[in-house]
Amino acid sequence: MLGRYDFFPDVFHGRLTLRYRIDIRAIQLAILNVILELNDSSVELSEISDLTGDEEIIVLFEFGFAEGGVFTFIGPDEARSISRKIEEEPFSLMDFFLVLKYYRKTANRKPKPLKFDYGILRFSFGEEVLTIKYFHERGTRRISFSSFIEYLLDEISSILGVGREEVFETVDLIEV
Repeated sequence: MLGRYDFFPDVFHGRLTLRYRIDIRAIQLAILNVILELNDSSVELSEISDLTGDEEIIVLFEFGFAEGGVFTFIGPDEARSISRKIEEEPFSLMDFFLVLKYYRKTANRKPKPLKFDYGILRFSFGEEVLTIKYFHERGTRRISFSSFIEYLLDEISSILGVGREEVFETVDLIEV
């Protein structure tokens, strides 16, 4: 089924429950647009994480969208197809494979690759409640779940053109 990863683990390493105040389609389209934009970008680690001493590390993102037991990289064509599905009927679940690729900047050379983080994000939509679960498959966990989700929610709110507090109210945050 499109949007759902059949093998999402029972355990998770982070969970955030939010109340949302706008149309579910708008939120899902914003999530999709942010992920599409992030797939083509890089940021300084310090923009996402409050860790000090890692100013010379850049982060690249790679997201895939679930369909049954597989994930498909989200490019423009895939995003258009998913957008049409959202317009027809919003998803109850949106599962994403996530790779956070880390590179250390070096003088006069190509950036040096570091160990990457691999995980799965699940956005579960209920009646005005959104639960985001994160399963960390492997990697260094340079970015905490709470820092990454805060960054993601800020980007989603930006796409929506409003402040995060106008859209989302945190109910519960668990980080393992």
